[in-house]
Amino acid sequence: MISTKITKRVFIAFTDFIILSTALYLSISLRYSFAIENIGFVSWERFLGVFYPFLIIIFLNMLVFYMYGLYDKMTIKIYTELDKRILASQILSSILGAIIFYTIPLFSIAPKTILIIYILISSLFIFFWRKSVRKIFKGSGNTRILLVAEGKELEDLKDEIAQNKILNIQKVNSLSLSEIESLDSIKKKVAEEEISMLAINMHHPKIKNNISFFYEFLLGKVEVVNFADLYEEVLQKVPLDNIDASWFFNNLYGKKNKFYENAKRLLDLYLSIPIFLISLAIYPIIFLVLKAQDGGSLFYISERIGKDGLPFKVYKFRSMTDLKNKDIDSSSKNEAKRITKFGSFLRKTRLDELPQLINIISGDLSLIGPRPEVPTLVEEYAKQIPFYGIRHTVTPGLSGYAQIYQEQKSVPKFGIATDATRDKLCYDIFYLKHRSFLMDLSLMVKTVRNLLSRSGV
Repeated sequence: MISTKITKRVFIAFTDFIILSTALYLSISLRYSFAIENIGFVSWERFLGVFYPFLIIIFLNMLVFYMYGLYDKMTIKIYTELDKRILASQILSSILGAIIFYTIPLFSIAPKTILIIYILISSLFIFFWRKSVRKIFKGSGNTRILLVAEGKELEDLKDEIAQNKILNIQKVNSLSLSEIESLDSIKKKVAEEEISMLAINMHHPKIKNNISFFYEFLLGKVEVVNFADLYEEVLQKVPLDNIDASWFFNNLYGKKNKFYENAKRLLDLYLSIPIFLISLAIYPIIFLVLKAQDGGSLFYISERIGKDGLPFKVYKFRSMTDLKNKDIDSSSKNEAKRITKFGSFLRKTRLDELPQLINIISGDLSLIGPRPEVPTLVEEYAKQIPFYGIRHTVTPGLSGYAQIYQEQKSVPKFGIATDATRDKLCYDIFYLKHRSFLMDLSLMVKTVRNLLSRSGV
């Protein structure tokens, strides 16, 4: 299929390590050049004396890169945000590095000076290296793709492939299944444009009922793939409008893994219990501020739909005006107006979410999973969005794949937001298909980034 191989990202990570190590060597050389007033490079022995303890800073730097998606598949979205992500990651790395240097005596030689020089040089090197990655991987690809599907998802994939030069695609074109009258038009298009890859919506009735028509392509030089698979590989979400019920049987049925489920539960408890106990220290402070604000309650308790469609009570610190405990869920049009100044602070810092650790300990929530919705919205979305109920086959989460990767402008906030929720479901289903212990750990790390940048949902 399209080359989005992990080997590219491994190469990028390895090169990052070399660049950061080189930046350290130059930093040490500059530091000692100024100290002894003799410009030159330090000896290998002196470099290694600093390099080994400094590895923790380099790996921390790379962990922050990972946190900011710099090792994700390079999409147009990531490339357009590259400058901002590199800057943010370097700022965070600087802060964490300074904390380590002040709390852990790694060296006996002026490490603070080396850290400052290192951050400046590494930032410059990483910026130019990452900006050139796109050109390095841009080859003379000769793949010519024809996409045969329908709807907005067809245009989204076409635009991404056309603009993303790292994919090395010579040409991409499309045909809408809703517009073609005969399958012969597909064969004609393939011949005219010398197509080498044909991505078809194999779940569409026009294709599904005539699948033998495409058999001859397999005998030739045309690679035939499922549009849903290609869409998923490139955009990292599932094309909801271009799959059917059979897709779920083929991709989700029988995916239960007892070992994974037990390990996930143990991780939830291992992390949530200590954080919950530590967080108890700020409960009295928040309680006093809320009481002074309007004399209302500490918690906002509302109903959500969890695993197997069962309702449960979710706990949050109250961030809105207290209306005598009147239950007003997130579908209320006036909810945004009810958020207080202190409540806004709680939401921005995500402190309002801390009581949900109670839900995680009780098993109603997990640290990672699809975010739960209120019953009224679930009922409405189930009517309007196909396969919406599939997200209730797993335990919902405090954070999730959609919260990390969905475009912020598309994220549903208040009230009914069918289009945004449909898009969120595409990410939720991708998570259901690919979820694993390592994926959950990855999402936890990236959730920290969202918390720090105040961009999470």
